[in-house]
Amino acid sequence: VVGQTLTEAKAALSAIELGSKVTEENSDTYEAGVVISQDIAEGASIAKNSTINLVVSIGPKEEEGIEIADVVGKSESEAKASLEALGFSVDVTTENSETVDTGKVISQTPSAGGKLEKGSKVTLVVSAGVKVEKVGVPDLRGMTESSAKEKLTAAGLKCGSVSETFSDTVTAGCVVSQSNDPGSQVEKGTGINIQLSKGPEKHTYKCVTNVEAPTGYTGGNATITLTAADGTTRSFQTSSFPFSINETGFNVNSGNITVTFESQVQETMVNPDTGEQSVETTVGTVTSNPIAVNFAEE
Repeated sequence: VVGQTLTEAKAALSAIELGSKVTEENSDTYEAGVVISQDIAEGASIAKNSTINLVVSIGPKEEEGIEIADVVGKSESEAKASLEALGFSVDVTTENSETVDTGKVISQTPSAGGKLEKGSKVTLVVSAGVKVEKVGVPDLRGMTESSAKEKLTAAGLKCGSVSETFSDTVTAGCVVSQSNDPGSQVEKGTGINIQLSKGPEKHTYKCVTNVEAPTGYTGGNATITLTAADGTTRSFQTSSFPFSINETGFNVNSGNITVTFESQVQETMVNPDTGEQSVETTVGTVTSNPIAVNFAEE
């Protein structure tokens, strides 16, 4: 009669002229009122009117202690406060979750509804959010923009902003710098900003100066020649000094100035027949010694 209700068991035994004696016992397996065991096994032969001892379930033993609150889904701080208010100690572990927000309780052990003595430990598993996959940042320096973008895609990253800067060492259109150091670890899908070279920065210079009359100049037309350090020349005609120069658009920052003019020159002449010497005055073209001049950046 094991597994039968007490009523069913008594009826079955009575039908074969046997009596029963009942004792009760807690059971986690059998519902209350169901026979757990009998002292005479099924199939044994005994005298009529014998008594069979039956053990009947009165259900699970009622737990003693404090009922555990349900804190699943609460924030870690709220869950701890609730459980500690009931007198429990709380242990917290974390794990990644794609369904539970960061900082919220995923599960608790023991589960809600059970009972524990005051001071017992309840373990909470708290979400650390979606697992973050880290990847290494490639070295993009010196690459063209398209090559750098391909390299980032292959590494599981994205190209962020693209800006430009002057560079004396990196070819125009190639990467000068990147926002994250090569070899550093970042979250997969991160955007890496790059800066492309515009090539060397071009500077232009201007020459602003006054030219004084050179030694030997006594008047008349003169040609002033301004020669930049890269060989560029500019010429000016004047018949009066000082002469002001204000020229722009040079690619170098220095040069020199010469003045060419007509001047009387005394020459010593030798008579080929007699060998006698004489001093004669002639007119010739004279160019002054170069005067160095520095240019100012425009």
